[in-house]
Amino acid sequence: MLESLPTAAAALNLLGTLIALPPGDPAHRAARAALHEDGWSEGWPGSDAPGFAAAVADLVAAAEEAGLAEAYRRLFVGPEALPAPPWGSVYLDPENALCGESLLELRDFLRTAAVQVQSHDKGPEDHAGLLLWIAAWLLAEGRIAEADVLLGVHLLPWGPRFCERLAEAADAPFYRGLARLTALTLEALRAHHGIAMRERQLYL
Repeated sequence: MLESLPTAAAALNLLGTLIALPPGDPAHRAARAALHEDGWSEGWPGSDAPGFAAAVADLVAAAEEAGLAEAYRRLFVGPEALPAPPWGSVYLDPENALCGESLLELRDFLRTAAVQVQSHDKGPEDHAGLLLWIAAWLLAEGRIAEADVLLGVHLLPWGPRFCERLAEAADAPFYRGLARLTALTLEALRAHHGIAMRERQLYL
């Protein structure tokens, strides 16, 4: 169990915001500003892990918003093929289908858990940023078992691969640091919660 569920929820919410939203979005700007406040990383899940300081250094490196916006478009919008697609089914479906069987499983879980979701971009619900937001909300509501299922079944099987590809493709230190911090945070949650991660074959 994590020592501070509010801290874990806040961490996931911030990561979800930075992944899901473009740098010009007010919520994204507010999240970036929070990274420059003193003590923001105290109690952060995985803050004692090797590589945490380096990830944070990249994340808070000085960067112009125009450069971040261009990096966001290249990584998450296109029009070229995305180097690190943020949707789970692309990794879990043999045909890299955007709306594969894993998305249907996620929708079943959300329906059973009575979690109503409106995608931030009207895209599939298995977007990494959206899943981080949902996990943050579940933790904040004290629905720990459901948060563990969401992470272990619907995000952890492919999330680290997404983070790996994002770190490799990022030409802006900010997104490289974000990828590495997200991976470290997910691993810390898995370890502290003892989350049983479903073994799934990856196709990307």
